[in-house]
Amino acid sequence: MNAGELADKTEHVPASEHLRHAAKHAVDHAAHYLPVQGPIGVFIHHNTLHAFQHLPFEDAVQQAARLFDTEPFMTEAAFRKEFAARRIRAKDLDVILAREADADIIPKQLSRNQLRRALLDPGLRTITEANFEWLLDEEGLLDRLRDDLSADARQAVLNGQAESKATHDLFAACFHRQSPQANAPISPVRPRDAVLVRHGLDTDETINAWLIRLSAAFFDQGLAYWTMPLREKGFYPAVRALFSRSGWLPPALLSGVENAFQSQAAKHKSAEQVVTDALTKFNVAPEEWEALLIAELLSLPGWAGLMRKLENEPELAPHQQLPCSLMDFLAVRLTLTIAACENAASSQIWKQWRQPCAPAPLTEAQQMAQAARLFDAAQLLGLSAERINALSSDEFNLLRAEINGFYDWERRRVWHLAYEYRHEQEILRPLLTHRATIDPRRPAHRPSAQVIFCIDEREESIRRALEEIDPSVETLGAAGFFGVAIHYQGQDDAHGAAFCPVVVKPQHAVFERPHADHQALAEKRQSRRKLWANAANHGFIGSRTLLRGALGSLTTGWLAAFPLVTRILIPRHAGGWYSRLGDALLPAPLTELAMERDGEEKAGSLLKGFSIQEMADRIGGTLRAAGLTENHARLVTILGHGSTSLNNPHESAHDCGACGGRRGGSNGRLFAAMANHPPVRERINAMGVIIPTDTWFVGGYHDTANDVVELFDTAAIPASHTADFARLSESLDRAREANALERARRFEAAYRAQTPLDGLRHVEERAEHLAEPRPEYGHCTNAVCIVGRRSVTRGLFLDRRAFLISYDAERDPENNSLAAILGAAGPVCAGISLEYYFSFVDNERYGCGTKLPHNVTGLMGVMNGHASDLRTGLPWQMVEIHEPVRLLLIVENTPEKVMEAVRRSAEVTELVTNRWIRLVAMEPATGAIHVYRNGVFEPITETVKLPEIATSSAWFRGKLEHLPIARVTATAAHASSAR
Repeated sequence: MNAGELADKTEHVPASEHLRHAAKHAVDHAAHYLPVQGPIGVFIHHNTLHAFQHLPFEDAVQQAARLFDTEPFMTEAAFRKEFAARRIRAKDLDVILAREADADIIPKQLSRNQLRRALLDPGLRTITEANFEWLLDEEGLLDRLRDDLSADARQAVLNGQAESKATHDLFAACFHRQSPQANAPISPVRPRDAVLVRHGLDTDETINAWLIRLSAAFFDQGLAYWTMPLREKGFYPAVRALFSRSGWLPPALLSGVENAFQSQAAKHKSAEQVVTDALTKFNVAPEEWEALLIAELLSLPGWAGLMRKLENEPELAPHQQLPCSLMDFLAVRLTLTIAACENAASSQIWKQWRQPCAPAPLTEAQQMAQAARLFDAAQLLGLSAERINALSSDEFNLLRAEINGFYDWERRRVWHLAYEYRHEQEILRPLLTHRATIDPRRPAHRPSAQVIFCIDEREESIRRALEEIDPSVETLGAAGFFGVAIHYQGQDDAHGAAFCPVVVKPQHAVFERPHADHQALAEKRQSRRKLWANAANHGFIGSRTLLRGALGSLTTGWLAAFPLVTRILIPRHAGGWYSRLGDALLPAPLTELAMERDGEEKAGSLLKGFSIQEMADRIGGTLRAAGLTENHARLVTILGHGSTSLNNPHESAHDCGACGGRRGGSNGRLFAAMANHPPVRERINAMGVIIPTDTWFVGGYHDTANDVVELFDTAAIPASHTADFARLSESLDRAREANALERARRFEAAYRAQTPLDGLRHVEERAEHLAEPRPEYGHCTNAVCIVGRRSVTRGLFLDRRAFLISYDAERDPENNSLAAILGAAGPVCAGISLEYYFSFVDNERYGCGTKLPHNVTGLMGVMNGHASDLRTGLPWQMVEIHEPVRLLLIVENTPEKVMEAVRRSAEVTELVTNRWIRLVAMEPATGAIHVYRNGVFEPITETVKLPEIATSSAWFRGKLEHLPIARVTATAAHASSAR
């Protein structure tokens, strides 16, 4: 909003109100650039650059890199390493350059694409004034080049070496013909910049240190012995009260800030007024406030982002909800800024702090570095000194502009597109080959069992293993909340939480309650939990006091040694012991889900449970979208997932993204209970989803860290299904062992894992190990999402890289199911993919660096050491083997119907049209594949020989790297014959 628009909107508003409105508007807009990560216990994957999603991907990452001082792509050295390993090939670079606009640089001699191709292979060195002299020495160029150029005495030092003379002459030509580009003036964006440039003092060092302590104390959810006084009134009132107290000794740079807070309190100023006053004092026009506030907030984006997140979603707080406000945060920050700047530079700073500072003149090294860039390119192009000197001024300037324009980020952009193109070809061509050899129709025979997994790419391997072990089993994939968006509260939960994608808001509350005949056991369990909680709380508090802490350490401190030692030396056995001990001390009663609503019964603002029709709509809709409208097995299992590990602050990041960063077992259990409910079954059948009367649904949970599979409510399974259940249970046990062995291949510490049981023991040990930084690798292999029939991917080794969503276009004539799938799962899968991309390409700034220095603060997040900004994004140990490519979304439907479904969701449309995900359509009838590029679908026609393997383990055994697609012959043959 410009000043004129603001004036129109506030024409009849007093001047002070006008400014406060402008300040609020600027704060709201500046907040878009902050991380949206909530408390770490409910880690939800999202697009790190959500504020730039309205821009094309390649433009967005570079704009963000300039704003955040980050990297937009992998380094050129990393791309060259991939080129050497043939992960990128020369023809991939040719394909990418051929798609881009070409132009003549030197008529009939050199075009833009020829220039770029020459510079990519072998490519320019990255030359700066800092490393220029080192490069000269490293490359064996003339040691006395600087003296030679200034004294024009090249012949005296060449010693008759013709090759050295030519090199010398070429550099001299580049140096003398260039017009060195001067350094740009330095324009301070915020007061701190002016103080730093003019006085050499960084006020952020003091201000941020205090804001970190204050923010950590304010957000604390139970780790601190004393809570921050008055924090229930908000951050700014609490800080103002603290600073206004007598006896406070501020550092010299903040001298007098207590008087400022006292004055604000005396005048009863709100945070909004304080921010407005500060911005006015800075002598900045309202239309420029947003840029200044963005810069201020980005000096501590983690803490500021958490403040904003909990301002909008206070229910995410682990325990105590607090009145969070980004305006409060800014009121404190700007008050400290005013004090610090005035102490550093006097109060006169506000009159002239925005004046640009004269740039330093170009040094000789900088001038030579600019020439060296041209020199490097000229060598690669085979241009001699004579040819450079013969160019006209226009030709020389155009050549230099093209070379400078294809420097660093632009080269890395082309490398990245080639990197993704190779990935695309190695997925689509094998898929096209496989599709041409199969009958995609669902099996005519009735499967022995069906298991519906979450779409999570980590479930691809256990699905494949289950089908290898028992080919009569059919597996399917659906978003892990299984269409039942709920606000769920388990029997041991202090409060409920949303179990659904972040783009969905639950309208129904579901509670876990004990069976009537287990009520006494439930009460006994709760009383013991309270006793334990009270004892733990007293011990926690006592350990922080002088007397009780000392006595406790002397008398009972030695007890801590036993779990510490066992959790490190024998973690798997220790985990089993403590689990059995917990079961003995806290026996679990049989429970059920309160899922059926009586009339319009409510739980707060939510409806309590579901009506029969609502249940039928959700169960029928999910089954229809997956293509399960008929031919159901006698046993259908709905398997949610989550992850359990020890001493892992990022544990929630391994949970189910479709369940809002929580464990999806409750959703699977609820789905099965609804589907077994006779009145619901009648409604579902009436909707055209015909479920046989002998079909029974079982809910379950798969732990992706230790590969435990737990099935719920098994006592209710009819006796007639005992044999079916025993067969499926045995197959699932074998499948989880095979899955564990496949997972273990990625861990260098698993070298002893030779059998499936060895693999299972290894992953169980990792999940229970106190010092294990990689209990599992999470989504680090994600790269593809396939929406279509299982027959298209059944029998293919996809290396745990593909989200698999079951969908049958033939059963979706109006495209409603596809639109719903893409609208819910599209942003979830894209968010996972993009978070891993950015956390990999710049792990220190988009990610949170290595786990080694992390400390949990206030149960809200992690800091480096005892005090730092709140670290957002993913640690290196979660992304180190990731390939940073945008998600390749393959949808089995015609291009026209795919785009029609995409356009029904504004967010999915934005992701596709701005290239944050790559879209592919696969024709259901023919299997033809078309890739969406620049607004049109282009066909893929080239197939490839597909490796055939007897078992998955024969393909992956002994290998750490990402593996290409292969076909498991036994599974594929069974799928083809069962027609």
